[in-house]
Amino acid sequence: MTGTYEHSIDAKGRLFIPAKLREELGDVLMQVAFHTCMEQETGRFTWEQVCDGVCQKLIERHPNIFGTQPGYEGITDWDALKNKEKGRRTLADDLESVPRAMPALMRAAKLQKRAARHGAALQGADAAALADAAENLQTAQPASAQAEQAVGELLFAAANLARQAGVDPEQALQKANEAFCTAAGPVA
Repeated sequence: MTGTYEHSIDAKGRLFIPAKLREELGDVLMQVAFHTCMEQETGRFTWEQVCDGVCQKLIERHPNIFGTQPGYEGITDWDALKNKEKGRRTLADDLESVPRAMPALMRAAKLQKRAARHGAALQGADAAALADAAENLQTAQPASAQAEQAVGELLFAAANLARQAGVDPEQALQKANEAFCTAAGPVA
C-alpha cells in the first residue's frame, strides 16, 4: 500500500487527490482479483476464502466493534491482538516483522516504537546521543565505514527524538525538504 500512498500525492505534497487515489485503489483491487484468480485455477484457494479471511481478520482485530473472540479475552490493544495472531511473543519477534524494504527512516521509527512498547530502553534516546553521533561524524574520515556508521547513528537518534516528541520523522523530513526547495527559489 505504500505505492498507493505515494502515487496519491501531487507534486506539492498534497495527499489523496481523489482521481489518483481512485486509480491506485483500482490497481490494488486488480492485483487482488488477478492473484486470487490464478490461485483459484491451481486449487490453492478461492475468492470466498480471501474475503472470509479479510472479514475474520477485521473481527479479531477490532473487539471494540465486534466483541472479543475466543482465545483473545482480555486483549484490547490492536498491536497485541496482531502479535498474538502472528505468534509473536518476544521483542525480537516483533522487530523481525518490520519489513526491511521500508524506507530506512520510517523503519527506524517503527522499530523504536515497537521496542518502547515492549519496555526496552533505547540507546541513543536523548539529545546527548545525537550530539555524540554528530561528534563521531566530525572525527570520521569522509566516505569511510566510520562515517557511514556515525551518520546511521545520527539518523537513528534523530528518529528516536522525533518519536519522543510525537512527530513522524519521515513527514518532518519531507516538510524540511519542501522548505529547502522553497527557500532555494527558482534556479537561473
